[in-house]
Amino acid sequence: MDKLLLELYNGNYDITSMQDEAQEEITQKLSVLLEQVQKQIGLDLVDQLTGLYAERSGLSEFRYYQEGFRLGAKLMLAALTPV
Repeated sequence: MDKLLLELYNGNYDITSMQDEAQEEITQKLSVLLEQVQKQIGLDLVDQLTGLYAERSGLSEFRYYQEGFRLGAKLMLAALTPV
């Protein structure tokens, strides 16, 4: 537990780097498709599109993190509350 707390404190705990095989495969397919789209509509439009998707994804991921944190806190409180 102390190691996990230390990793969290130092900012070294990052689950985003843990991609499984299915995620890697999808990332590869997206990359190929984006290259094809770029050839059709241009780099600027692709950059705008991917930028907006990334912004939306970041906001969603933070919301999921918040909700997960709250759920964890509620579970801890429920476990520590006398019946």
